[in-house]
Amino acid sequence: MVRANYLRAIGAIFHLAILLVSVFFSAGIAPVTAATLPIQKQTVLNKVYREGNVYTMRGGLLGIFSTGMVLLANTLKNDYNVHAAHTVYHEASGLSSFIIQHYKAHDLQGPIILAGHSLGANEQIKVAKELAMEHIPVTLLITVDAGLPLKIPSNVQQVLNLYQPTIDPVFKGVPLEASDPKLTYVENINVSTIKNIRVNHFTISQNSEIQKIMLKKILAVLDPKKL
Repeated sequence: MVRANYLRAIGAIFHLAILLVSVFFSAGIAPVTAATLPIQKQTVLNKVYREGNVYTMRGGLLGIFSTGMVLLANTLKNDYNVHAAHTVYHEASGLSSFIIQHYKAHDLQGPIILAGHSLGANEQIKVAKELAMEHIPVTLLITVDAGLPLKIPSNVQQVLNLYQPTIDPVFKGVPLEASDPKLTYVENINVSTIKNIRVNHFTISQNSEIQKIMLKKILAVLDPKKL
């Protein structure tokens, strides 16, 4: 009986995923595809960027509902000349290896900043933990609708956690806490309390106001004197 209920639940989730993808394509929205280079193959610096390294991470379903992570990276790179790259949650270990390798080779200039949406947010916390094992600092971690209340490791200086609480057990965000509040400042923002922001788990990362909040936070870290 329990197994039958479990299988029905899995089937329902699968069909919901298919439905959402179908709606996504029928709306004429171009998805983020696997054409994006794996993070290991991206160059560290292919032109003179401002100091700083921003790595954004998309969530599940090929990241099609995390297009805000791509938008954020592209805006930083194209409009602000910041070295930024985006990947997807199942490439998290590759991102960790990439940062560790190039940090130890002194290739990375300036702060390391991580950002992620949904599963990408959960995995970025895990990336930060892997960097902590190598004593690599993370200046800023931005999480958007992280679904698991994972503890933030003490190598992270500050966290901006943007979340939308719902009664849905899967598609929701949660507040986060630091492993050591003396070393890590965590700012939890329930976006439902912000005027003029109406989002859900699938639209939160690409919302224009959310983009502005993330961008302002990153630029404040990279160039605080200009804000």
